[in-house]
Amino acid sequence: MKPINPAQEKERARNWLVLNERMLQEARTRPLPLLEKMRRASMIMYNMDAFFSLMYPFLQEEPHRPAESAGDGFLTLCRRIAAGLDGYFQSKLRTDLMQAGIRFASAHTLTKAADLAFLDVCFEKVIFPALTPLVVDASHPFPKLKSRSLNLAVTLERRGRKRLGLVPVPGLLPRCILLPEKPVTYVFLEDVMALFVSRMFSDLIADISVFRVTRAAESSVLVGKSRTLAQGKAVRLEIQRPASPFIRETLMHVLDLDEKDVYLSWSPIDFHFLSGVERDIPEKFIHS
Repeated sequence: MKPINPAQEKERARNWLVLNERMLQEARTRPLPLLEKMRRASMIMYNMDAFFSLMYPFLQEEPHRPAESAGDGFLTLCRRIAAGLDGYFQSKLRTDLMQAGIRFASAHTLTKAADLAFLDVCFEKVIFPALTPLVVDASHPFPKLKSRSLNLAVTLERRGRKRLGLVPVPGLLPRCILLPEKPVTYVFLEDVMALFVSRMFSDLIADISVFRVTRAAESSVLVGKSRTLAQGKAVRLEIQRPASPFIRETLMHVLDLDEKDVYLSWSPIDFHFLSGVERDIPEKFIHS
């Protein structure tokens, strides 16, 4: 078996990031069809998920040695791509989808009685039976959440004390829920769960955040002269804004992560939901 060259692996990892940043820049500047924009955003996110899972040793070593060139470090590139994806969805992709007749609404801002009644029935009959709420305390330690699975973090208050509540978002249920009335409007599954979260906990609900954890896959990447194998270790924490200090700091503590490992975003976490709305895009917007 050919020995692994650390310098080559490092260059390969850097090229991986540079390529994804270039793909993102092209999506921003080139007049791509809507379907291509959606698939490109999903692909970049998938690639970044894989980078954190497989190339995490380079992120671990970087704080302990100077970067070769300013602004070219792994952490800098990762943060730039993450911020770029967030801005791309908020300023471009969401707008383009709205022009194609596809809207994403917050469950908390819905005002039509028919929409709220529909979500109520959907939650009680379909979503709630699939949920496993948990309060983290001395008797119930923080669970080992599946890598890249979505979760709700809930700040619970009782008698002046705060506790963390967790609700994994069921992976077998559709991520986007289509409201019955026109125009075509989707509500995210995790948003519906947040709307009815008071039915899961008896404590006062102070804050709610959506998050996911990326864990390391077994890696043969060499850092320096040693091989790092930390399969299952949390290496990235993504939180959808707004994120309260209590939720953020508690998750960092239980996952043994630093500030550099936390990525905040205004956009929905994980763009793979975009494939689920392709069928509702009018033909004239798909290729133009």
